[in-house]
Amino acid sequence: MIRDSTAALLRRTVLGRQRSGRVPGVHASLVRGGEVLWEAGVGTAEVGTDRPPTADDQFLVASNTKTFVATMVLQLR
Repeated sequence: MIRDSTAALLRRTVLGRQRSGRVPGVHASLVRGGEVLWEAGVGTAEVGTDRPPTADDQFLVASNTKTFVATMVLQLR
């Protein structure tokens, strides 16, 4: 587990990014050694609902996929 103060800071950070990015919802997790230490969903999982995002929700990443894959491939080199 993580400290309450760290969890609060992470939640504020995720909420700030969600608002500044003007996206309906974000789910973030902190994982170490395969163990989920912290997770939170902010905003809404689906526009028009109040349901917060969960780890099981899927989000479209649009044209970010190519950049993400290229970065991962370069890290393998």
